Amino acid sequence: MKADELFLQADAALRSVIDRIDPADLSKPAPQEWTSTPDPTFRDILFAHAYDEAWVPDVLAGKSVADGDEFRDADLLGDDPIASYDRLNDTATAAVRDGAEPGTVFRFQYGDYPADEGYAHLATYRAFQAWLIAKRLGIPFHLSPELIAVERARRAARRRVASVGCVPAGDRTARGCRRRNAAAVRGGVLGGLILSARARRARCRPGRETMRSPGRPSRA
Repeated sequence: MKADELFLQADAALRSVIDRIDPADLSKPAPQEWTSTPDPTFRDILFAHAYDEAWVPDVLAGKSVADGDEFRDADLLGDDPIASYDRLNDTATAAVRDGAEPGTVFRFQYGDYPADEGYAHLATYRAFQAWLIAKRLGIPFHLSPELIAVERARRAARRRVASVGCVPAGDRTARGCRRRNAAAVRGGVLGGLILSARARRARCRPGRETMRSPGRPSRA
């Protein structure tokens, strides 16, 4: 499956979960480890996903927050949060189907990636978030075989990262480890692959800065 098709499948899976959220559940507390927002509700989680969708067309155009961020403080959800998310999702879907220019680089806060690899990051994030939200709110949901394969590849990659450490040479301190991972949990498209704060968190100790592979999804 092509990378952009995988993204569209994962994005559609996340939307299928969001569209089945009871609006009354948006005011319920959400797990703190999912976000850096204090005392989050599921509306905050939905805002994060709306923000992610809003950025997709610009990311495909090679832009990043360094070029300005009109979405962070915008009212993206309005009076009908789920419908507002759906409109942003429609726009993102159309942009992906139109395609990125050859050689486009996706500029995330945690690094620059060629389009195919960037799509894989975004697809993994969406697939895992769909699973987490559905599990927490009791929404029936199953990952497709293609998305399960992506999740397995993600776990394998995280295990490889654990063997080499989470901070670059010259910055191997507990503070450097925390700083690197704090940046990784701010936002989805732009802030990092936020499968969950728990999945991104490193076990940081002076002299031993290794990133733990994330726990099994059932523990999230």
